[in-house]
Amino acid sequence: MRGDLSKMDIYYVLPNGKRARGIGDVQKFLDTNPEYKDRISAESFSFTVPKIVEETVSQSSLWKTKKAKKQDKINASSSKKDKANASSSEN
Repeated sequence: MRGDLSKMDIYYVLPNGKRARGIGDVQKFLDTNPEYKDRISAESFSFTVPKIVEETVSQSSLWKTKKAKKQDKINASSSKKDKANASSSEN
């Protein structure tokens, strides 16, 4: 899960220690390492990202703090735009 809890990155660690971030990475690994083709297939992997729902994340203060910081940034950005629009319409 990303630090700001906005989304998750899905990857698998392959036997060679490299990360597979999609089916193509798995297939590439299998093509270069045919000895694994009888044990695993690219279709065995799922890179579907689950939806992040507040109920699935610990209700720790970290969640609340990061959520509040994100909203503060949005509010500050919106406030700056409002001020810029107000000053340009005064001219």
